[in-house]
Amino acid sequence: MIRAWPWPAGLAAPALALAVLAAVLAGPAGAAPLRKTVAATSGSGPGDPPDPMVAVLTDGHEIYLEAKPQAGEGLYGFALRLCGDREGAADVAGANAGADRLLAGVRYRVPYDCLRGELKVRVATALFADDRAEPAGWRHRVRGVGALGRESLWHVARWFTGRGENFRAIREHNGLVEDEVAAGRELVIPGALLLPGFREAVARSPAAARPQVALAASPAALRTAERPYRLEYRRDAGKGLYNQPPGNQQCGAKLQANKSFAKRAEVLETNNEDHAAGHYPDRRQQPGDPQAV
Repeated sequence: MIRAWPWPAGLAAPALALAVLAAVLAGPAGAAPLRKTVAATSGSGPGDPPDPMVAVLTDGHEIYLEAKPQAGEGLYGFALRLCGDREGAADVAGANAGADRLLAGVRYRVPYDCLRGELKVRVATALFADDRAEPAGWRHRVRGVGALGRESLWHVARWFTGRGENFRAIREHNGLVEDEVAAGRELVIPGALLLPGFREAVARSPAAARPQVALAASPAALRTAERPYRLEYRRDAGKGLYNQPPGNQQCGAKLQANKSFAKRAEVLETNNEDHAAGHYPDRRQQPGDPQAV
């Protein structure tokens, strides 16, 4: 006969408290990963509607894509379409329990690291809807995974730069101290570190497509940069248009000289016309001169 001895009263409460704490820190067992739809670019067969792919983010910071093979598509063709080369076939097989023959209508996992560049961007924007390209790089809003709702900078660096070792550069660029970031925080991954697909997205962003062109200042503006002035315009009757910056003696002297030269030219032109007509207003009438008609 087996007797069940009661648990000592002094140890029951601490043991229960430790069990509850361990459960909270470990998070919910078998928590469902985040799944977001990624629209496919073509159907699974002629005339068929596009079959959506699914982007998946696990609580272990792993990302992969679920997709179905197209009609008549084998492992190598599947890898060529989604990874960009046939070398990704080994990674696809490894992510699917070594499957080397694909069945129609069955979704297979494709590791994020072996996806082609443009598809990486589509998967990332499906999982992180607030992410966007900007001239400085790629802006990422931390979504948070696991029980604590945080993201490791190592994994962020892997997702967007392809190398987890770049986490230090991302941490310094964003002025961070810790290596894990809480949900809701925005990070900027510098453009020089980005994977080619994200770098191309940055180059296509509206802000990057409209570079700001700095207008060169005129020499006159540079001479008076320490004292801005206002241009005043006036037109005198029968004269040209002049502009005079108040207080600028050098510029004013040049403009006055130009006006004097114009006046002399006007007088000379008048004299020439009078001379051609037989008039001599510029000197006195002398004896023997023909009389003006």
